[in-house]
Amino acid sequence: MNHPSAHSTSGSDRRRLRAVCAALGTSVLLAACGGGDDSVAATASPNASSPAPVPVPSPVPSPAPSPTPAPAPTPSPAPSPAPTPGPAPAPAPVPAPAPTPSPAPTPSPAPAPTPAPVPTPSPAPAPAPTPSPAPAPAPTPSPSPAPAPAAGACAGTYLFCEDFESAAQGTASSTRWTIENRQATVTVDATHARGKNALHLSVEAGGVGFLIPNTFAPVGNSFFGRMWVWVDAFPTKPDYAHFTLVEATGTGNGTAVRPIGGQYIPGKANGTPLWGVGADGGPTGDWTSWQETTPTAGGRWTCMEWQMKAADNSVDVWIDGVAKPELSVSTKVHGGNAVDFVFPAFNRIKMGWQLYQGGGPKAELWLDDLALGATRIGCGEGVTQQPVTGLKWRGVSLAGAEFAPQTLPGVHNTNYVYPSAGSVAYFKGKGMNTVRLPFLWERLQPALNQPFDAAELGRLRDFVQQVTATGVTVVIDPHNYARYRDQLIGSAAVPNSAFADFWTRLATQFKGNPLVVFGLMNEPHDMPTEQWLSAANAGIAAIRNSGATNVVTVPGNAWTGAHSWLENGYGTANGTVMKNIVDPGKNMVFEVHQYADSNSSGTSADCVAPAAAAQRLVAFTGWLRTNGYRALLGEFGAASNTNCNQAIDQMLAHVEANSDVWAGWTWWAAGPWWGSYMYSIEPANGADKPQMSVLSTHLK
Repeated sequence: MNHPSAHSTSGSDRRRLRAVCAALGTSVLLAACGGGDDSVAATASPNASSPAPVPVPSPVPSPAPSPTPAPAPTPSPAPSPAPTPGPAPAPAPVPAPAPTPSPAPTPSPAPAPTPAPVPTPSPAPAPAPTPSPAPAPAPTPSPSPAPAPAAGACAGTYLFCEDFESAAQGTASSTRWTIENRQATVTVDATHARGKNALHLSVEAGGVGFLIPNTFAPVGNSFFGRMWVWVDAFPTKPDYAHFTLVEATGTGNGTAVRPIGGQYIPGKANGTPLWGVGADGGPTGDWTSWQETTPTAGGRWTCMEWQMKAADNSVDVWIDGVAKPELSVSTKVHGGNAVDFVFPAFNRIKMGWQLYQGGGPKAELWLDDLALGATRIGCGEGVTQQPVTGLKWRGVSLAGAEFAPQTLPGVHNTNYVYPSAGSVAYFKGKGMNTVRLPFLWERLQPALNQPFDAAELGRLRDFVQQVTATGVTVVIDPHNYARYRDQLIGSAAVPNSAFADFWTRLATQFKGNPLVVFGLMNEPHDMPTEQWLSAANAGIAAIRNSGATNVVTVPGNAWTGAHSWLENGYGTANGTVMKNIVDPGKNMVFEVHQYADSNSSGTSADCVAPAAAAQRLVAFTGWLRTNGYRALLGEFGAASNTNCNQAIDQMLAHVEANSDVWAGWTWWAAGPWWGSYMYSIEPANGADKPQMSVLSTHLK
């Protein structure tokens, strides 16, 4: 969110002030120079560099900078940790006074960056049938394999797959499938596409609109299915209106099995239609087993998965990655007539829409990422879907390799440092399974479009290999604020092609390791959101062209603040522009940052009321659910006091309660050179930092 009143300090002044803070390392100045989140204040300079190694305290230009957003991460363009830490662990050589050049770009008023907390310099530099009978008892679904991370809508071996990305917009047609329509119009368009295109069905009540694969022959008469669906509004008339989205038929007993469908039951679920599994024809007759615990939701993307298993004629369903055993049916447990429910020998399946009764509303819906396979496919979008009670990632940013951006390339262990395997072991012991590793683009690739520096690549690879070998996920994070040597990506100096080159090289290094997540870029800011979108799409395309199927985390503009995602104080809102992100592999999540202090900047030891802190995530959570995306809370943090501890606790409770769209979180920050930085959870002398007592309750 944009807070004009916070823009009291000029960009150049803020940059100088941050450099001085880093150099002096005093607690008062460090608190004033802190990190930054998207929001607020412009205190953070767009490219604020991190502390310079041995600081040359330049005059402090302005009173404490206004809140520089983002607590955060390291010193890159924007807020970065100011650490120009010196060698930590060992007594360290005092680096020669390094330049404390202020980063170039002139900050735009936008929300403040989520600057990284300023480390206290260590030694050195510093997701017309008859009304159905009452719900049948729900059988326990037979165990099925967990979905493999969906690396792409159609990446892998499938009985059928269609993501409509290569389809021409207009009338729907293909050599691999046909359309059945009656009183319906079926087209390909981008109105609610999850990528470039989706299948749009406009179906009158009593009409039919279905896509039918030309061939369908599941091995052993068993298979899994996955379909993303957007329905503007589910029917609430006439009473007992019954709709079907998926129907499988074949030879044998004449049964049509409907794994995905539902019914409007007057007086139930506060008037909300319910999802249900059903059948028509055959010995059991026409029925739909619905449950009040599975209401439909219109106006948003929903991931529907199903399994049909011949061994016990069972149908199991997942909604947004969460198993719904109450919808399961099988040979002996089902609706309709009291005889065995038995599958036909399947040879035809159709996906789309049919509302059997007339007199209801026209249905407007979109289908995307349709897939049928021998194993569970999963919903994709970044992570294998988790149980209701769990998140995929919970961890911490281990900062250090991005320190001293004004000193390039800098001396390893003098100007910057990589975290140790021991540090990772401590956090793993606490229950964390993820480490976010900030580093600098310029150190890894000293010249655009040229090979990586061998030594720096070695340090990065060594860390990643050691950590992932223990089962811990590493999010590699170019901590550059969408800049290279202070020049914006998408500018003449740093064209999108250079960003694509960087990611082609980096993805090639780690594409064989599924425990590596590609953090596309840290906190873009002070640029048109459309410019960042173009750059992000170029980076993602490069990653996928390299053959990498890894998860990619994608930030928004304006320090990617969760609270300001739908606002436009920094230009066109992320909530409008970032829906145009294109991941050919469809294995991405958005990354947002959110701090608990008054202006969301991550620069203060004080926090807003706990309920207010959690409320900052609510609108973004709704946006994710409406648009079918998931997200990582990539940076959040606070000092340790009663109010801040409760604020963090409520923020994490919100994330956990909405794990259908939240994939996890990483705290900002820890690392060997943070010293007494107020947000650091790096243990001191073997003792836990106070914030760990709060985080521990969310790591069980």
